[in-house]
Amino acid sequence: MTLLYFFSELYNLTPDDLVFQASPLTFDPSVVEIFSTLCSGATLLTVPDLLKVIPSQLKDVLSKRYKVTILQVFITHAQ
Repeated sequence: MTLLYFFSELYNLTPDDLVFQASPLTFDPSVVEIFSTLCSGATLLTVPDLLKVIPSQLKDVLSKRYKVTILQVFITHAQ
């Protein structure tokens, strides 16, 4: 539990925040996204996986429709 509260404080999460759950449930960082959000009273936004691979629609959902305040992503290199 201590680690979850650490991330809540690190990101300064408040009940006013909307956190986008970018990580798949099978990826360890999803635990941090989900539970640090819930521990702080913030709201967690999940979207279908298909939407995550359509950048233009995902951008609209995150910035126009829902106004996400916290977004944690991992950058990968495609070759």
